[in-house]
Amino acid sequence: MCQNILIQQHVDGSDFFDRTWSEFKAGFGSTSGNYWLGNEQLHTLTQDNKYKLRFELQSNASGLWYWAEYDTFTVGDESTQYTLTVAGFNGNVIREAILQLQWLNRMKFSTKDRDNDMSSNNCAQFWGGGFILK
Repeated sequence: MCQNILIQQHVDGSDFFDRTWSEFKAGFGSTSGNYWLGNEQLHTLTQDNKYKLRFELQSNASGLWYWAEYDTFTVGDESTQYTLTVAGFNGNVIREAILQLQWLNRMKFSTKDRDNDMSSNNCAQFWGGGFILK
């Protein structure tokens, strides 16, 4: 049986995801609009490695839909800074999008108030938080 769980939804170009560590930990928004499930919930759901991660993306230019799926998807607990693990790609998105997510494999979660990325700058602060680019 397939069960879908909405993790993130970004429906407009706002800076809605420019949030703090505690906000990303708890989750925020509404499933009818901009939404983040929450890092604690992500960890709880994925700790037994029972879920796949699937992205569904729509092109603003063409209106076409694309998808990417990873057979392995886990998020560590807060003591690991919610480290992301993804592997086993399948999908029809462009190669550049796949390489970007694979680059995030084994990365720690960063926010504007907690810099865990490998850059000399705080990427979450520079790009506007979470996984959303301005």
